[in-house]
Formats: sequence, structure tokens, C-alpha cells
Amino acid sequence: MENFHAGDAGGIVDELEFLLDSAAQRIGLDEEAAGFMGWFRIYAPLLAPQFMDQLPDDPVFRRGFLMQFARTIWNKTPLPGNHYRPRPLPRPERNQPCLCGSGKKYKHCCQAVEGLEQGLPEFSMLLYVLETVPAKQFADLPFAHMNLDELAYVANTWMSNGSAKEAAKLLEGLFADWEKLDERAEPALYCLLDCYERLNNPLKKKRLLARAMAAPDKALRAAAMQRQCTIYADRGEYDQAWTLFQQAQRLAPDDPGLSHLEILILKSQGEHARAKERAAFWIARLSKDKTGQYADLIAFLRQATDDLGGSMLNVMQEHHPALQQFADLMTRLPAPVCHYTLNPAENSTGPLDPDALLQRLFAQWEPYSRALLESSPAINWQDRLPWLTWLEQQPLAWQSFEILRDIVQALNDTEPRISGMEDDIVLPLLLRAEALLRLVIGQHHAEGRMLEWGWRENRPALGLLASLAFYHAAHDDLQRAIDLMEWCVLTLNPNDNQGLRDPLIHHYLRVNRIDDALRLAARFPRDMAIMQYGHILALYMAGRMDEALALLKQTHADFPEVGKMLVAANPRRPQIREGMVSVGGKDEAWFYREDNLDIWERSGGLAWLRQILHIRQGKQPQT
Repeated sequence: MENFHAGDAGGIVDELEFLLDSAAQRIGLDEEAAGFMGWFRIYAPLLAPQFMDQLPDDPVFRRGFLMQFARTIWNKTPLPGNHYRPRPLPRPERNQPCLCGSGKKYKHCCQAVEGLEQGLPEFSMLLYVLETVPAKQFADLPFAHMNLDELAYVANTWMSNGSAKEAAKLLEGLFADWEKLDERAEPALYCLLDCYERLNNPLKKKRLLARAMAAPDKALRAAAMQRQCTIYADRGEYDQAWTLFQQAQRLAPDDPGLSHLEILILKSQGEHARAKERAAFWIARLSKDKTGQYADLIAFLRQATDDLGGSMLNVMQEHHPALQQFADLMTRLPAPVCHYTLNPAENSTGPLDPDALLQRLFAQWEPYSRALLESSPAINWQDRLPWLTWLEQQPLAWQSFEILRDIVQALNDTEPRISGMEDDIVLPLLLRAEALLRLVIGQHHAEGRMLEWGWRENRPALGLLASLAFYHAAHDDLQRAIDLMEWCVLTLNPNDNQGLRDPLIHHYLRVNRIDDALRLAARFPRDMAIMQYGHILALYMAGRMDEALALLKQTHADFPEVGKMLVAANPRRPQIREGMVSVGGKDEAWFYREDNLDIWERSGGLAWLRQILHIRQGKQPQT
């Protein structure tokens, strides 16, 4: 059986994957052990011939091994009909009939090969079982009965294979009810946070962390606080990091993970001598445990203090040379220069018309653009990338909104997300696009005029500006986000084809600019659900209760799902179709709650809304 421990050929590994997947599907047909055991004895040799060739050419041995292997698979398989828990078969007694179907007693049959299946690699049958479950049913899984370590393993596997969206959907159902969770959910919490990182969804990540830091279970609160500490340290907000570190330490004083966190914060802060001192303390403490369970952590602590001058970003880039090449390129970009013509007339700038040089360059860029966009979301930063080499050789490329748009789009679609890439590469590109647009408008004396979305030539610049606004909103710089959204909605694109008025009205309310929110709502009367509910909240915060109530009655009649979702205590996540939202539907209501529940709660509007609506089956709002 040594072959199973050694480096198996790719074909054998693929066969085993196919065999386990087929076994999960067969078990799911009737969840009967006897039928599965008989099926496995017949079909395993057919589905995995190379694997079977590794066994001795002895029919009795092979029959016994297949029986033991089938029992192992069955015992590991979570059964949907048993709340996704296994229903294991006990080892037969010596004088019981053997499970292989030979009719002999176990002691005279397959007991001789008992234990041989232990030479197989570790595997998770939940991974294969969940592959058969539609994503829309993830929220209904009986998480309270499931093995949460194995669930986190499945989600991590999906995320590593480029399916972070599916992994996030799987875990979001688990965290729908924090009252039922304890420290066993910690690996899943970290995995879901990583999913949001890879999906470039900092807002969801921020909200999940906030909820986790208020979780009833102390261990989960401490785990979330540790993760937030690293975020503070990455931003250079060391006072906040240490304050939260101390809170986490009080909640879980014996958590060995604190050692890892403390050293990272000290290194990030430049406190190298103190980091080395504390690493020695933690190594001595963890070494007292003789089980060896902290061997990897001790190795990390030793390694972390070997190169005290190195940054985490440099460590990351050592494994991604093309990313290092890109980061270096960001430090030597040419200053913005105007290569666009505008023809201002009345209140419009007209289209952004690139000059002949830029047009020729963009034509050269098109094949590289296709290669870049086709390679995302799986850009291999270990390779030498032709499009990146071309960008290094073409300084004029950085004056093109179209090229900047293509690069930002590809980087934002990249999976897995690489820590530091958004701040060190994407943000400089977005800031450059803003500076370039202000330069072009200024040189043509077109300040205060519209840059309409109707001109296709203007869309790359407007899209980059919106991305920059969303970046600042996600990183808690609301004033900067508001400034950019105002520029788009109130000046450049007053028809707001990009939908920026929806977040803008709610950001106004977050910073207590209620009059501005009301003026914005007046520009878009009888709008869609999100804007209307923002208008209702603005009226409530302004104390104009009669108007708020009148608008609520009208809006609730038009878009009832949003109000229901807002006031629900623990709403169930509806079916989400990727890239689509049904107007006024439960999915739009879910997204609205996710994005704006904070301001409804903080303003008192949610309590008022609950009082007015009194949501019951088939009952209209009370007045």
C-alpha cells in the first residue's frame, strides 16, 4: 500500500476523484448501505482501473480491499436524509456474515485485509455530496448537524479552485443565525472573509467582521477581533490594532493564535526588536506543549523574526514576480498629459476624442487587451506576461482611459485575490484616471459641463471614476466617495446611467447631510425602490413624519419586498442570479438590506418602520 502514500500519477488521482464523485451520487440515490456496497464492488474496478492495478493480482485480496474501502467511503459520507451526518457501518464481528457478499463469516473472509484502506490519502465525502446540491439550496442546509470543520474545508477547496462565489454562498447560510454558532464556526468564518477578499467585496467583508465581533460566542468574537487587528495594522492604524488586540486577549487569553498576530503587528509597526523578544516568549510558551500541535506555529515565529526588515508585501511579491514587475511599474508612471479633444457646446463637453497617436496605440493594445481579459480571473503572476511587457515599453498607454479601464477590469476580476494588490496597483490606476480626466476637462475649459454617458467614448472615464468612488466608500473615506459621486451625478452624468444616486443618497444620510439627500431625491421623483426608500429615510431623519408616512404607503405598495426585508429579524437569503437583479424583487430587497441596514438602524428609522408596517401575512401598513 506504499504507493498510496507516495506521489501518485495524475491519472490515478483523477480516477480516485471520479470514483469518489460517482460514489457520492450512488449513495444519494437511496442512502442504503447494502446497495452501495454491491455497486462499489462491481463498478470501482471499471471506474478506476489504474488505481486497481496498484493492488496485488489476487481476487480474494481485491475483494476484501474493495469491501473495506467501500465501508470507509460510506462511513465518511454525510447523508442528506440524516441531516448531513454519516450513518456509519460498524466493523463486522468475527462470526458475522462478511459485508463483501461472499456468504462467509467475516473471520474467514475479509478480516485478513482489515485496515488496508488506511493507506489511502485523506478525503472528504462532503466535498462530493455538496457538488450535487444546487446553490439555491445552500441556505437550507442543516448546519447545526453538520461537521463545520469539513464544511470549511469544502469551501476552502472551492475557493482555491476559483469558485469563491459558490464557496461564499455555501457559508453565508451558516452565518444567518449567530445565536447557534460557537468556536467550531471559526474556520468557516475565516474562509468566508477570504472569499469576500477574493471577490473584491470589501463591504460584505466589513459587515461580516462587524457581526462576528458582536457574536454571542466569545471565541468567535475573539477570532473576528484578531482579523480586524490585521486590517488596522495594514492601514497603519496601530492604536486601534493594539486596543482590539487587548480585547481579544481578554476574551481568549490562551489562544495561541495571538502569538502570530502580535508578531505581525509589531513587524508591521517597525518594532523589530520587540517582535524578536515577543517571538522568543511565545516560542518558549508553546514549546511546553509536548504534543507537537504547535510545531508549525513555532516554525512561523522563528521564520518571521529572521528577516525583520522585510515587509509582508515583499514576501507576497517574491512568489509573484510579474506582480512585483507591475508594482515597480506603478512607481514610475509618466505624469498625466492630455491626448483627448473635447468640443464644449452649451452645457456639454461632447465626447472624449483621442488624438491620432492614442488611436494608433489603442489599436496596438487590442490583442494584448484580449489576452489580458481572457486570462482573468486566473492571471498567472508567476509567468512573464506579454501585455505587461508591452505596457512597460509604451509610456503613452497610461494616458488612455480605454487602456486604464481594461487593466482595472482585469485586476478586479482576478481570482484568487492577492493581498495588497488593490491598494498598491488598482488604487493608483483609479487615481490616475481621475487626475487625467480633471486635466482633460481643465485644458478644454469644460468645467461644470456634462460628460454624457450617451457618448460611448466617455464611458471608460466615467466607469473608472465610479470605481474610485466605490473604493473610497468601502475603505471608510465617505467624504471622498461623496465628492466623486456628486461630481458624476450632479455634473458629469446627471441622467445617472450608472446608478450612483442610490449609494449617494444613503451616504449623505450617513454623514447627516439630510438636506442634500432631500434635494437629490427631488431630482429623481417616483424613482425605483432603492432611491424611494432612501427618500423615506431622509424625510424621517428630517422630522417630516407626515411626508415620510405618505411616501412609505406609496412606495410599500409599489415595492413591498424591500420593506419586508428591512424589518425582518432573520431574513432568509433569496435565490440570487449572478449579474441580475429583479426590480422590486426579493433579491433587490436583500441587497438593499445588506448595503443600508446600518443607517436605518443608527438613525432610528428601522424601529419606526417596524412600528408603521407591522408586517403580517396579507396586512397593509397601518397609518
